[in-house]
Amino acid sequence: MLALAQYLAQTQFVKALLVDESESVAGENVAKRDAEKNAIANNSLVTEQSALARIELTPLSQGLSRQTAILSLHSQEQARQGFVVKDFSESDLQLRVEHEVQFLLDGSNLSAKVCYVDRRIIISQFLQGPLLSNPRFTESERLNYSVNALVQLHQLPTSGLNQVKKLKPKALIDSFLRQMELKRASLPAAHHQFIQQQVIACLDWCLDHILPLIKHVDDSQLTLCHGDLNFNNLIVDQQSNGRLIDFESACLAEVEFDLAMLVAVNLLTDIDLNHLVSQYRESRRNILLKNQGIKCQYQESDDVVCAKKVTRYLFFCYLINGLWFLLADNQLDAQSQLAYAKQQFTQLRKLIVSAENS
Repeated sequence: MLALAQYLAQTQFVKALLVDESESVAGENVAKRDAEKNAIANNSLVTEQSALARIELTPLSQGLSRQTAILSLHSQEQARQGFVVKDFSESDLQLRVEHEVQFLLDGSNLSAKVCYVDRRIIISQFLQGPLLSNPRFTESERLNYSVNALVQLHQLPTSGLNQVKKLKPKALIDSFLRQMELKRASLPAAHHQFIQQQVIACLDWCLDHILPLIKHVDDSQLTLCHGDLNFNNLIVDQQSNGRLIDFESACLAEVEFDLAMLVAVNLLTDIDLNHLVSQYRESRRNILLKNQGIKCQYQESDDVVCAKKVTRYLFFCYLINGLWFLLADNQLDAQSQLAYAKQQFTQLRKLIVSAENS
């Protein structure tokens, strides 16, 4: 966290916040306030050392791929806590995707407001409220919040998106296969054993039976998908609104992909997919009626979400989730990586057995 704090201390955003605090002293003295603003540009009022001394970063543990923390700025009187900083390091593409989606959502009450972005970090407004993974929520409540948030996300126009790309299942699988080859020598023995015993067989089956069913999608059916709606990626704010976070997996895909990922990443093994689809349709109808007069991407006649297609994508989601846990650079130790990967492949194997016996 020290390296991130040092980086933040150099940003004009942090320096401006510290100067803003001093404006309460300046009061209505416009000349003094303007002089302070000019001093920021010259880095003469707030030094990196003085800024660093007042920065506190509290790590957020739910993120597995990026370093994320609550940013607090300390003054003599109190700590000002109101921001979340996400460090993308060298992952410029993921940063641009996340920023583009959050910019699209600005004003929609679906996510946090972006306060600052540069080549490395995104600083967002801190959202007060529990994560949807909090034990206080029942599974029914979690599904309601998740489905409602996805419905609202899926209604947003996509014509202006340049960084968010179309989901390409075969290309994504191929990228994991390349990682597997590159990491062959460095993977632990337990990973190698699991790959040989389960991964290869499941992968081959999906390539033969599932990929042909999902690789060709009419562009007219594409919508903005979150791509990773686990219950740690939704905050219930103080007004009981579901607010989405973490958009680096966002893509243009069919609605059914997002529903399948919701099931897979949260291991909702007992869920009835027909009921999930009905719940999505009902939520969508309610939101469209509520937003009459607001232009949405789809009309009622376009509602063709079906459980059969969700099932097809569910195979794919279990596969790519398992490969991600097994191979991707994340903040898990090797033992946890393997445990999470096994959970995904266990469910995938159950689907395969069921399909073969039907």
